[in-house]
Amino acid sequence: MCFSSFCWHVEDHHLYSLNYMHWGAPKMWYGVPGKDAVNLEAAMRKHLPDLFEEQPDLLHNLVTQFSTSLLKSEGYQSTDVFSMRRVCPNVPSGIPCWFQLWLQLCRSC
Repeated sequence: MCFSSFCWHVEDHHLYSLNYMHWGAPKMWYGVPGKDAVNLEAAMRKHLPDLFEEQPDLLHNLVTQFSTSLLKSEGYQSTDVFSMRRVCPNVPSGIPCWFQLWLQLCRSC
């Protein structure tokens, strides 16, 4: 769907995942590697304490959008543009999110 997004999250069981775009417009992809996951979660807890108090496993629930400008202020700058016929891997314990820029067809596993 056009302009849809996928919230910040960790993959099920902290395993690898892949995303492949068959056709369509690019998507803006943000991600933090697994080695920085604990620090990113600490930064999110700092800015969203009430949400994490209510749901300690918030990043497992695919419900949290978090401003990339806040991430930059915390020292994170991970952005990529994901285009057609490209495989985008997510490493174990990495924390990604994305925003579709227009219509596209992707597959994830």
